[in-house]
Amino acid sequence: MKKILFAASAALIMLLTVFGCANAVMIKSEKDNKGTLGPDGTIYGTVFGVFENDWGEDIQIPLAGVKVTITRSDGDSRTVYTDAHGYFSHTVNFEKYERYTIETETIEGVVIDGKKYKFYGTTENAIITWWDTFVNAKKVDIFMPGEEMKDKSLTLTNSHFMKILNALHTFFPSLFKNF
Repeated sequence: MKKILFAASAALIMLLTVFGCANAVMIKSEKDNKGTLGPDGTIYGTVFGVFENDWGEDIQIPLAGVKVTITRSDGDSRTVYTDAHGYFSHTVNFEKYERYTIETETIEGVVIDGKKYKFYGTTENAIITWWDTFVNAKKVDIFMPGEEMKDKSLTLTNSHFMKILNALHTFFPSLFKNF
């Protein structure tokens, strides 16, 4: 009799524990921070800059501080920035919003080995690869093509030419009426 009573009370405690915990988990996972229904998911990944080095090899480096915009199918968007390792992540709701788009912006002035590079965003041929990982998560790899930036400073010849034009403008202003 004691064994049956002990088994029954243990079963009751287990049922209450399981349903109590399950209920708490369901309530927590049913609503995200906006009050929408459905379990939370994650879009995460890494942004890489791809450039050609002096030997003609394609090099991939993680890019820090890149603006990544994640837009839901209803047009609402969120912006996240990559960390020092090029990593980003954002919580999403895959059940309510089935379609997401990702965009990056072009960044300039990234210094690599003493040279400045420009990396192009999604509007200028960045490659985005989606990977299905585990339940409610999508991994995204973004490859932004880059090229070395040319220095825009004036050469010595151009600076002399500008000085001559300024001197002519000072002495003969009637020549520059149309400018």
